[in-house]
Amino acid sequence: MVSQSEVCISALRRRRSHLRRVICAQIALDHSIDEMWPVLVRYLCVGGYIRRSLQRPERVSAVAFNLNVFSQQEALINYRFFVPNLGRLSSLLDLQVDVSRRRYNVSPIECLDIVLRRLTSPGRWTDLELLFGPSASSLSEIFCRGVDELIGRWGHLITTRRTALMAERAAAYAATIAGKDAMLQKCVGFFDGTLIRIARPGHGLQRVCYSGHKRCHAIKF
Repeated sequence: MVSQSEVCISALRRRRSHLRRVICAQIALDHSIDEMWPVLVRYLCVGGYIRRSLQRPERVSAVAFNLNVFSQQEALINYRFFVPNLGRLSSLLDLQVDVSRRRYNVSPIECLDIVLRRLTSPGRWTDLELLFGPSASSLSEIFCRGVDELIGRWGHLITTRRTALMAERAAAYAATIAGKDAMLQKCVGFFDGTLIRIARPGHGLQRVCYSGHKRCHAIKF
């Protein structure tokens, strides 16, 4: 099986070979350095991308996840919990994810940290490799299995509480809002303006959905 990184490196190498042929052709035609400069810059940039791509697996394989290296503030930002609380939460949830068939092992607290880090702030798996170490496909599987395990064992507590809360208060919320001369008679809440990140859209909507302030494509209600 060919990985996505190998496909990217192959494409970069083909691009570099094409640029090399262009440079050789320009040299044969006695072009000046000023005329060749744009192609030379692109050639050097592609070479830099290839070198960094080849060095990345070594950097990822050298990563050994250790929660104790995080300060309390860093843990709060990345996982929304302090370091001691993460250990207690892992013990209470008793999160057991079996990934032995994929030839890698993950501890309960590391699996919980992967789930929390992904839910705290959506990021690309390739970026999280440098934090946790396994390949991107492994992180994706650990996250999905961890979420399934949490929902399977503890999901009834979340859904029951939310359902009971709305069954008890939804009518009161709707009546209060309708009493303020609202146009809707069954409105129970409002969007708070939170920016919701989305994938880059097509069909001419890219510019409309791009937030220059947040530097991403998003929807805000």
